[in-house]
Amino acid sequence: MIVSDRLFPGAEMLGTLVVVGGEVHLPSLRRIAAQKIFLFEARRDVFLRLKRDLYDDRITVTHAIPNLFGRNEELVRFNVPMHDSPLAPSGLLSLYQNLLETGRETVPGLSFQEMAVMLEFSSDHPNRLIIDVPGAELNILRGLNDEGLLADFDCVTVQTSRSTLYTNGSDLQSCIAWCDTALDQKSIRQSDADPERPILSIYPNKEAENLSSRVREISAELSTALKELDITKEKLRDEASRLEKMQKESADLQSKNREFAKKLENTESYAKRLAEDLRRARRDAELLIGTNEVFRGGQEELIKLRGQVEILRDFLASTRR
Repeated sequence: MIVSDRLFPGAEMLGTLVVVGGEVHLPSLRRIAAQKIFLFEARRDVFLRLKRDLYDDRITVTHAIPNLFGRNEELVRFNVPMHDSPLAPSGLLSLYQNLLETGRETVPGLSFQEMAVMLEFSSDHPNRLIIDVPGAELNILRGLNDEGLLADFDCVTVQTSRSTLYTNGSDLQSCIAWCDTALDQKSIRQSDADPERPILSIYPNKEAENLSSRVREISAELSTALKELDITKEKLRDEASRLEKMQKESADLQSKNREFAKKLENTESYAKRLAEDLRRARRDAELLIGTNEVFRGGQEELIKLRGQVEILRDFLASTRR
């Protein structure tokens, strides 16, 4: 699947050129005026040849198939190399009567997030993306768009097919339909120089895409804020419930305090009565003690009188004798 010269830009100075798939013709590659070039090649033999023959610091070549989760994929090789694909052929078999499978190889996967980390974009010159992965072009478009990378390109060139050539693969109409629904602001040009392999050139409105991206970011931030608000509301409800419980406990304590104060008041009144009764009892005791003293004094006098009576009796008895 040699990338045709018609896929490449002319003399325009590019910032970054990214090529996903397609065997690049080295003379075509070397004449491109670009600050950075990133090539993602699935076939190992082509990758090794590019690594061997490229002597340009601007160019980075990676042996990988970009996909959603960065999983390794099996590449099906054919005797018509431009139709090598990670997808099984379907309509391709009727297009080429003598199509033969020549082998299969496992290709390292590269997630779109990992791809985003690798790329460098220019703000001074246009950035361009070329996709030539037969049958999987729409998967690449979707993944790059989901990662927010598609809006970084001033032009996206996709080489596709007039009809569906692979099982679960994409074609011209599915790519156009996706662009119409997924890309808010864009213009699309179609080249049918090769009727069986039409080329779509997509020019996203970067300002509108950036605005849409910002809207999505704000929507995500709003969603996060609303979730945090719900959490805060729940905490406030819990706090209000706790406060209500504390207020009820406080009211119960105040009621108990009033009851205690009433009991204390009654106890103090009772204590005053007891103190008064105690004072009266002490006075009565003192009077009783005084009475007892008088009584003891009378007893002593009585004992003395009894003694004198006895002496008098003895004296009278002696006189009678």
